[in-house]
Amino acid sequence: AGMRQCEATSTWRASATRARISRPRRRSLPPHRPPGSGPRPMPTARAHLDRLAHLADANAAEVRRVVAGLRDAQLLWSPAPARWSIATCLEHLIATGAAYHPRIAAALAAAPRDPAHAEAAWRPSWFGRLFVRYAGPETRSTRVRTRGAFLPPPARADAPARLLAQQGELGALLADAVGADLRAIRITSPIARLLSLRLGEVLEVLVVHQQRHLLQADEVRRDPAFPR
Repeated sequence: AGMRQCEATSTWRASATRARISRPRRRSLPPHRPPGSGPRPMPTARAHLDRLAHLADANAAEVRRVVAGLRDAQLLWSPAPARWSIATCLEHLIATGAAYHPRIAAALAAAPRDPAHAEAAWRPSWFGRLFVRYAGPETRSTRVRTRGAFLPPPARADAPARLLAQQGELGALLADAVGADLRAIRITSPIARLLSLRLGEVLEVLVVHQQRHLLQADEVRRDPAFPR
């Protein structure tokens, strides 16, 4: 059982790593491509949503793995007064989803659907790409102050069950977004009215942000002082 758990953790961590937005690298020579291969095609909007749905399912599985077998006291334990417990990490993700999901649902309810949108190339803006990276696991070494609607409430031991229920909402939003224009629809931040991202970018932010804090929750469980 311990070996299977380690394998599941390794698989999810690899998935979280692959989900990160890659930054352009400086090259002395352009990368080799076979003659006639042409430029690398951009993923379609449908492929983008399919990928996010797969990652969201993997995040749900990681929630179950991290909290498996834990008592309430273990879920609520924190390594230090200023650090979050496993339950607090999950409460933050619940708060983030609660702030964003209604905005996304309202935008989708008002948006027309066109099969051509699903097959159109998906390309994030430069700012959207930067924001996805900022919200995801790649920048976990950078401390970010949590504000406003994203602040976690006092942690409760039922946070895992509530987050998993909310994950069903995210899956429904990803399914409903097929055929919508992921680039034209914009979602305003719940805490900054002047900040808005494309729908396809916001959905990715939610998924990679989960990866960021699930890694944090896993680190709490692996802390040497974690109660056994």
